[in-house]
Amino acid sequence: MENTKKNQLIIPSVIIGLAIVITSIVLNYSASLFANKNDTIAVTGTAERVVDSDTAKWQITVNIQSKTIEAGTPQVNSAVQKIEQYLTSHNINPSQVILGTLSNIQHCVLSSQGYENCSLGISSYTLNQTITVESDDVKNIDLLSKDITTNLSSIDYTQNVEYYYNNLKNIRADMLSEATKNALDRAQNVAEAGGAKIGKITSLSSGVFQVTAENSVNYDDSGSYDTSIIKKKITATVKANFSVR
Repeated sequence: MENTKKNQLIIPSVIIGLAIVITSIVLNYSASLFANKNDTIAVTGTAERVVDSDTAKWQITVNIQSKTIEAGTPQVNSAVQKIEQYLTSHNINPSQVILGTLSNIQHCVLSSQGYENCSLGISSYTLNQTITVESDDVKNIDLLSKDITTNLSSIDYTQNVEYYYNNLKNIRADMLSEATKNALDRAQNVAEAGGAKIGKITSLSSGVFQVTAENSVNYDDSGSYDTSIIKKKITATVKANFSVR
């Protein structure tokens, strides 16, 4: 009789204990599922292409020192004419040549302390005029900009050549797509290393485009565009978040 009473007390205790264990397992499993739904992995994807510039912008500025503007203007005109002749004789179409306005910088007479003092008068002028050439014949511009030093050594001038890739707008979408695929590959590699799998993309944003020299490793958060070289490396980036399951 006594054993029967003990059994009657033990059985409900076992049942209650099992219920607590089962409930704990269910709650923990549910919490785990809930947490996994919020787990994500953040990666950066990149895409690169090496291209040749398709446009060149060449600026040549004539600099003439003269006592007066009137005396210096014919010298500027003569120098500009020689440069234009040099350009047209080397397959540059006159329509590609833009002549800027004539400008001048005045230099004042020096005071006894060695500072310029315009109240004492003007000692001389520097007259400037810029010739701009824009062409899609990049190789020709590159060659002429190097040869002009030899051919027109008698002229006082400065020059600057910039190279652009105008087709960037047409390949932008493709490069962002490539960068997104790269982000997916990186996310899958990281997840598999941790024994997980990648789910859907939860957020995606494109970064800035970098246009640099082919072997450059420079990166600017606001984007960069190197115009000093013909062969360029274009880098597109995206930042992506993926769910993990």
